[in-house]
Amino acid sequence: MQYKVDSYTLEYVESEDKYYISFIDSVNQECRIEIDKEIFYAYLKSKKNYIKIKNETNRHLEQSELTDEEIYNRAFEKEESIEETVMKDIEKEKM
Repeated sequence: MQYKVDSYTLEYVESEDKYYISFIDSVNQECRIEIDKEIFYAYLKSKKNYIKIKNETNRHLEQSELTDEEIYNRAFEKEESIEETVMKDIEKEKM
């Protein structure tokens, strides 16, 4: 079983019952290191939490980038134009 996380690959080899992490180091060499089971699952858990926090931040970050006018305009439904109202009335009459 392999998990691709950022620039790391976490791997569990069931036949050997061993856990590995693979990555490219600063001199562009691929490294594969055996790690403890606890480290393997701690890293997976921390990445899931990081992604959760990042998603929550991104959802709220957009709001802070909007101007007051844009936020105000989003807060209310825009009023239909007269043309749209007339077209809807005509469609209702046809039915």
